[in-house]
Amino acid sequence: MTSAETEDSERDFDSDFEAEVSRALTDQGLNVHRQIGCSGFRIDLALVHPARPGKYVLGVECDGATYHSSATARDRDRLRQDVLEGLGWRICRIWSTDWVRDPRRQIEKVLDVYQRALASTEVEGLPEEEVEVLTPVKNIKPPAVADNHITPAFAAIKDVPAALLHQILIDAIKVYGAMPSDDLMQATARKLGFNRTGARIRTRLSYEIGYLERQGKLVTGTDGRIRLKNGNDRG
Repeated sequence: MTSAETEDSERDFDSDFEAEVSRALTDQGLNVHRQIGCSGFRIDLALVHPARPGKYVLGVECDGATYHSSATARDRDRLRQDVLEGLGWRICRIWSTDWVRDPRRQIEKVLDVYQRALASTEVEGLPEEEVEVLTPVKNIKPPAVADNHITPAFAAIKDVPAALLHQILIDAIKVYGAMPSDDLMQATARKLGFNRTGARIRTRLSYEIGYLERQGKLVTGTDGRIRLKNGNDRG
């Protein structure tokens, strides 16, 4: 368990993705601090112990898509994690691509690690009356999608203006990083409030992605991931 004395509550989130994960964890009743530690070894999100406000139970790292394609970045981050764990941190990672596909499952994963950390020998010495009783997590609220823009409700994908679709597609890549077309379509459909990515939605989004590629705003890389043409994304 790590001390919470290094908290910097004034420091902003490192990315919109990180802010989205933080909101989802807060919605589950967790006390989340952001950007904890020293430069170079800063934890994205830190979960505070429910009975010891001055201690952290778990560090959550929000990794962008760039780590999937960069061996150098992965090696550097493994070394960084080794150092942090040597300092007493327990780390749980959320990849942006996994978050796009199933955010609820990622929250379940964090909550599972969090509860196992609380049940570890590090907290067995607490007086019984001070330990918060944790029950198995049920009915996890689905994490909210980043709300950079107020999106009106549409009955069908054909009713959504092209300009709005273009903005949501571009914003999704800015938030989550470069991603395969299936993930980009899923993130966009979720932002619009559609629960399923059916054939009509996929056809419309595929057309709009192609349009943005022809306009020079998006490009599909050799790795099959769609990214911003100007490179202003995290993948």
